[in-house]
Amino acid sequence: MDDTPATPPDAESLEGVRNLQLLVEYLGSGFAGWQIQPEGRTVAGELQRALAEILREPVHLVAASRTDAGVHALGQVASFTTQSDMSERRVRRGANALLPPDVSVRAVREVESDFHARFSARGKHYRYRIFCRPARSPLSADRAWHQPIPLDVEAMDAAARLLVGEHDFAALVTRPDGDRGTVRRLRAVRVRPGPLDTMQADPAGATIDVDVVGDSFLYKMVRTLVGTLFEVGRGKRTVTEVAGLLRSGSRAQAGPTAPAHGLTLVRVFYDDHELAERAAELMEGTTHEHHGDRTRNERPRRAQGVRRAKGEQARALP
Repeated sequence: MDDTPATPPDAESLEGVRNLQLLVEYLGSGFAGWQIQPEGRTVAGELQRALAEILREPVHLVAASRTDAGVHALGQVASFTTQSDMSERRVRRGANALLPPDVSVRAVREVESDFHARFSARGKHYRYRIFCRPARSPLSADRAWHQPIPLDVEAMDAAARLLVGEHDFAALVTRPDGDRGTVRRLRAVRVRPGPLDTMQADPAGATIDVDVVGDSFLYKMVRTLVGTLFEVGRGKRTVTEVAGLLRSGSRAQAGPTAPAHGLTLVRVFYDDHELAERAAELMEGTTHEHHGDRTRNERPRRAQGVRRAKGEQARALP
């Protein structure tokens, strides 16, 4: 998973061509990742097949994040151009009628011709979930990394805060990123107890969420970050050692790469204010989840001197 921004291609200028944006949710367990591959079932492959059938023309999707095999998405964003005049509602309903149960188009919206799902993105929010209980949980097996021992959440969160800001994250890189370098800016990294699932309620168990918001990410950076914080939670690494790890620039000094199935792409941001606001909420511990389907390629309208409303429509994904 490499989310590094790059120079966008020229905007589509052909007359009659529309640019459509999709908000997509999927369970990554049954996919070999987002990107189409010679072998293996992929999210993009399923979506392009369904869209091509209803639009009766070839479709080429670009995504905000090329998620790896097993990684899930609540708010993946994709875009493509089409000559069809089919309404957004019919595109959504038609695609979902043809898609398998583990992928869904939550919303479709026509956007400006220069919008690009990847290159227009300002940042992303990922969440990694760990489930701590002596006995494994079949109901959480596809969505959380099971650990049979309790973890020190406070120590993990203290170490996580040291990763916020602009740093050279070479120590957390699984694969070099060519000539783009390894300096990235993380806006928020928090480790907190996750929501209580009544079906999983168990005094000997606990869900832990690691939330990461950043401008862009290196290949498997979030999962290596989680693996390193996991070692802090186990007591195998101190909080101060995490800061030293960044200075070392050595991948060998970091923790393991956490399994893909605990990771979810929560939201993609196309507005700098909303990105900064979500990061601030996480760092202050006041964030609220919103699962609306607004996918506009525009900045929210705000009256001068009046803070934008915090209702679902104003704060919906993405």
